[in-house]
Amino acid sequence: MEKQRRTTLLFKRSWEGGLFCFILFILAFVIHNLFLTDSAPASGKMDPGMLCFIISGVLGSLCSRRARFLAPVVGALVAVPVCLLLINFWEQDDAGLVQELAWLSGAVFWNALGALCVLFTISLVWRQDVKKRRV
Repeated sequence: MEKQRRTTLLFKRSWEGGLFCFILFILAFVIHNLFLTDSAPASGKMDPGMLCFIISGVLGSLCSRRARFLAPVVGALVAVPVCLLLINFWEQDDAGLVQELAWLSGAVFWNALGALCVLFTISLVWRQDVKKRRV
């Protein structure tokens, strides 16, 4: 009974970051489409506003304890259909489903890159801590 309770607690703790990333990904999507971009994803222009999706990956990774990479990526992937529904709800452009999926997969990439940056930073801090302990 205790083991089952412990694994349930670990599951809840590790996927909090995924839920947080899900919410932040949708929020970043809405902010990007309302305030940061003037053109459709199919226009071919560079879009530095896509970098705001790094924030959702970083914060999602910091909130999850056990699955620092997997939880934010799964949260972003689960948010993609919601974002597609929001795109169809707004109906601002005629980019097509494949173009919108490509744009959203780029956003998931930036989200995953944010989570990887957190993992890289944690590994650097851990290495410095190990070196200090040796001396």
